[in-house]
Amino acid sequence: MIDYPKVIKESAKKLRRLEKEQHKAFVRDRIRFLWLLKSGRCSSQSDAGELIGLRPRSSQRLWQQYRSSGLEALLTYPYRGTTCRLTEQQRERLNAYLAEDQVQFLHEAKAYIQQQFNVCYSMGGLHQLFERLKVKKKTGRPTNYRKDEQGAARFKKSLRPL
Repeated sequence: MIDYPKVIKESAKKLRRLEKEQHKAFVRDRIRFLWLLKSGRCSSQSDAGELIGLRPRSSQRLWQQYRSSGLEALLTYPYRGTTCRLTEQQRERLNAYLAEDQVQFLHEAKAYIQQQFNVCYSMGGLHQLFERLKVKKKTGRPTNYRKDEQGAARFKKSLRPL
């Protein structure tokens, strides 16, 4: 039987403070796991893991990671995301092409990217790319087709010559 309060070097207060400072739930749960063991609320790894939603084997792995690498290993967020498939020059060329107003639909932009850069995006991936590049759909303001243009011009306020 492991005496967790003695084995865990950090104080319960420090672990609680680190837990509250964390923005990522993944890391926050890892710190809570240690805090549960340190404070004595849980007497085993499987009990502490069950409280934060881990299976017993995952709890054992988390404990082994703490024992081998310390708290710093548990504080690192392992997910980094992926890089953009287009290079910086290709993104600049794409922005210049979009600025020319030759694209009205996503499938047209998809075909252009496939043809020019030999990169294939799904429609969802292209939508996310445009969100990252802050590209917005440019549409004109809608007008009624029955609008009386001369009547609207007469109605507008204007400075009349005296």
